[in-house]
Amino acid sequence: DEKRNENSKEEIYSLIKEAIKNNYTDITFTGGEPLLKSNDIIWYLSKLSEDKLKPYITIVTNGSLIEDKLLDAIENYVGDNKELFKFNFSMHSLKSDIYLDIVRPVIKAIPTDKENLLELVKENIKKIKTRNLMVKLNFVLLKDINTSKEDIEEILDFAHENNVDYIKFLELLVTEDLIEKGMYKYYLTLDSLLEEWKDKLV
Repeated sequence: DEKRNENSKEEIYSLIKEAIKNNYTDITFTGGEPLLKSNDIIWYLSKLSEDKLKPYITIVTNGSLIEDKLLDAIENYVGDNKELFKFNFSMHSLKSDIYLDIVRPVIKAIPTDKENLLELVKENIKKIKTRNLMVKLNFVLLKDINTSKEDIEEILDFAHENNVDYIKFLELLVTEDLIEKGMYKYYLTLDSLLEEWKDKLV
């Protein structure tokens, strides 16, 4: 029952600097949806450049709030070293109805047309890649929802066609809460995926 107060961007930046001082070289902005604070992130990038600090930065995002001013700031930050910055898109499926079923609980705050959300995310991936910035797609495996041969092939083809740098398949993190909600039936091991694809993956 304690009230949680939001930190100012100055306070957050002081933590980032403290981390760098203690030899952390990789900063990740996650959430929730970190790009609801897009202007703050632009400010952090500017301050890091100003202070001649260049940690590797990752943003974990659903990909719906990509704006040109953010991409401009990232390009200024990375300069010639594109590996300094990476987007991790939480995708989970490339079928619109399944995608919405998976992400719907967390998109209430996103100001966009929900039914076209997946198409918006795909367009944003293309926009990022036109600037030659790095993108990784994350897919949490949900048995019989996004794990068929067709689903996986669609993911691999989309990534290849759009010059995506990495794909990461993740096992569902099964907590007691999720077990109580009947989610364990969706659990699939990465080994199962590998076994099915072992003749095609290199």
